[in-house]
Amino acid sequence: MSPRESRKGRRAQAEQQLPRLRNNQLVFENQLRRLLGEAPDAVETTAQLQDMPLTEDLPAGLPSDLLERRPDVRVAELGLVAANAEVGVATADLLPRISLTGGFGQESAELSDLLDSDGSRWIADLTVTQPVLNAGARRAAVSAAWERREQAELAYIDTVLRSLEDVSNSLSTFTRARELAASTARLRDAAQEYLSLATKRYSNGVIGYIDVLVAQRQYFDAELALIDAVRDRHLTVALLYRSLGGGWEPEDDEG
Repeated sequence: MSPRESRKGRRAQAEQQLPRLRNNQLVFENQLRRLLGEAPDAVETTAQLQDMPLTEDLPAGLPSDLLERRPDVRVAELGLVAANAEVGVATADLLPRISLTGGFGQESAELSDLLDSDGSRWIADLTVTQPVLNAGARRAAVSAAWERREQAELAYIDTVLRSLEDVSNSLSTFTRARELAASTARLRDAAQEYLSLATKRYSNGVIGYIDVLVAQRQYFDAELALIDAVRDRHLTVALLYRSLGGGWEPEDDEG
């Protein structure tokens, strides 16, 4: 095989991947448009992947308060707040619904009779503003409210622990992806150096062209691997943003 034919073969191999890559790009762009509430269309890009800045280090001492921005944590927190409020309402319903004052702000007959009976019975002909305490049903309501409160607390705890686990996994993935990209870059540089050396040795008649083809193939594979590694680094940053509920920069206080 002549050098020209080998170059054409390598180019054909590279072009073979383009339809799949372009289709994947279209799918991702449509997904991005949908998330933005827009119709499917191409997304304008301002830079190539290799030109996009990479996050090297994360700030030390990131507070766990950042997790409060996560939608799942917010939902669980609001559920716990609502359950606490429900307990308060159910407990308040244990109070007898009577008028405390009568004419001229004096103690009402309802209150006086209730105290005289030591709460052991209710006077049937009292005029009350709301139904008087039904002890069994309302105690059951309080008990049910406490059960729902405990369930909401367990759900909140589970959500927070899962969010912390998500952050831990994202941080580990971020670190591993950075290390992999660095090692892949060194591999690409070594392949490039070997290709340069193989080309010189071929020009001097020391090796055959098949060795140059092997070196070119290794360099091509190393370049593709580096592109994948850089892409994965960007993806891990996006995953870390999501796990932290919007990145590691605190939101500005409004007003």
